Amino acid sequence: MASMDFHLYWWVFPALSVFTAGLGIALIPVAIRAELTDHPGERKVHEGVTSLTGGPAIFLALFAFLYFNMSGQPFVQALLAGATLIFITGLADDRQHVNPVLRVAVQVLACAIMIFHGDTRLDHMGKLFVNELIGLSVMTIPITVFAAIGVINAFNMIDGIDGLSGGIFVVAAGGMAMFAGAAGAYVVYWVLIASLFAVLGFLVLNARFPWYP
Repeated sequence: MASMDFHLYWWVFPALSVFTAGLGIALIPVAIRAELTDHPGERKVHEGVTSLTGGPAIFLALFAFLYFNMSGQPFVQALLAGATLIFITGLADDRQHVNPVLRVAVQVLACAIMIFHGDTRLDHMGKLFVNELIGLSVMTIPITVFAAIGVINAFNMIDGIDGLSGGIFVVAAGGMAMFAGAAGAYVVYWVLIASLFAVLGFLVLNARFPWYP
């Protein structure tokens, strides 16, 4: 992918935010009929009963964008396949709790797809404490899987306050996009930018604002 592919079509990303927000609203009646709602509790401290449409809206909008614009990239193919597995499992868990062992197994499978098809792994730990790269050797795959599953479940655990996980993701994705762009990793860069704008569309409905509690 050329580095300037989407610069001529900057309006696509705000449109992605609008589409995500609109989809989130449109799916509310479906979520209510399917009893996909989230109730406040010990870990869930949001206000009132919430329809679980944010995740499906982000997933569907982002899947459509990446599929029609970047599906020729192995990294994107692996991302879409892994994300679909995790999304379906998460949706089933919201509807009726899924065995934690099964959830972790699906996450490991998604990581394996990303590692072997998407060719994405942690090969080294950078220059940590020393002035040369610290290679991971045979620990590359186990540490990659451990790190990815850690991030997946960390976001799942902080999804108990309106807008918290989405807000943290936007900050993290924005920072990583700057590094990816500077490194010339344009496929990763555009995936992060698209993800950021999709989540912004979700935050319009989910984050707490002074005028929108």
